[in-house]
Amino acid sequence: MPRLMLVGNWLVLIGIISLGGYWFRRLRHQPATSWGWFGLIVLLGGVASWLVGNPYFG
Repeated sequence: MPRLMLVGNWLVLIGIISLGGYWFRRLRHQPATSWGWFGLIVLLGGVASWLVGNPYFG
Protein backbone atom coordinates (compact mmCIF):
# COMPACT_ATOMS: atom_id res chain seq x y z
CA MET A 1 0.00 0.00 0.00
CA PRO A 2 1.49 3.36 -0.96
CA ARG A 3 2.41 5.73 1.84
CA LEU A 4 -0.06 8.41 0.70
CA MET A 5 -2.95 5.93 0.95
CA LEU A 6 -1.85 5.09 4.50
CA VAL A 7 -1.79 8.78 5.40
CA GLY A 8 -5.24 9.12 3.81
CA ASN A 9 -6.58 6.27 5.92
CA TRP A 10 -5.38 7.94 9.12
CA LEU A 11 -6.81 11.31 8.06
CA VAL A 12 -10.18 9.69 7.33
CA LEU A 13 -10.13 8.01 10.74
CA ILE A 14 -9.32 11.29 12.51
CA GLY A 15 -12.04 13.05 10.51
CA ILE A 16 -14.65 10.45 11.44
CA ILE A 17 -13.71 10.69 15.13
CA SER A 18 -13.89 14.50 14.99
CA LEU A 19 -17.29 14.43 13.30
CA GLY A 20 -18.47 11.90 15.88
CA GLY A 21 -17.37 14.24 18.66
CA TYR A 22 -19.11 17.11 16.90
CA TRP A 23 -22.43 15.24 16.68
CA PHE A 24 -22.10 14.03 20.28
CA ARG A 25 -21.65 17.61 21.50
CA ARG A 26 -24.55 18.75 19.33
CA LEU A 27 -26.76 16.11 20.94
CA ARG A 28 -25.81 17.51 24.35
CA HIS A 29 -26.62 21.05 23.08
CA GLN A 30 -23.09 22.37 23.49
CA PRO A 31 -21.44 24.57 20.85
CA ALA A 32 -18.88 22.64 18.83
CA THR A 33 -18.85 24.24 15.38
CA SER A 34 -15.05 24.26 15.03
CA TRP A 35 -14.93 20.47 15.61
CA GLY A 36 -17.43 19.96 12.80
CA TRP A 37 -15.44 22.02 10.30
CA PHE A 38 -12.15 20.46 11.41
CA GLY A 39 -13.57 16.95 11.04
CA LEU A 40 -15.07 17.68 7.64
CA ILE A 41 -11.87 19.23 6.26
CA VAL A 42 -9.69 16.40 7.59
CA LEU A 43 -12.12 13.79 6.25
CA LEU A 44 -12.14 15.34 2.77
CA GLY A 45 -8.34 15.68 2.84
CA GLY A 46 -8.02 12.03 3.82
CA VAL A 47 -10.30 10.90 1.00
CA ALA A 48 -8.36 13.04 -1.48
CA SER A 49 -5.01 11.65 -0.24
CA TRP A 50 -6.33 8.12 -0.49
CA LEU A 51 -7.57 8.64 -4.05
CA VAL A 52 -4.33 10.33 -5.16
CA GLY A 53 -2.23 7.59 -3.56
CA ASN A 54 -4.35 4.79 -5.03
CA PRO A 55 -2.64 3.41 -8.15
CA TYR A 56 -6.01 2.76 -9.82
CA PHE A 57 -7.13 6.40 -9.55
CA GLY A 58 -3.90 8.42 -9.35
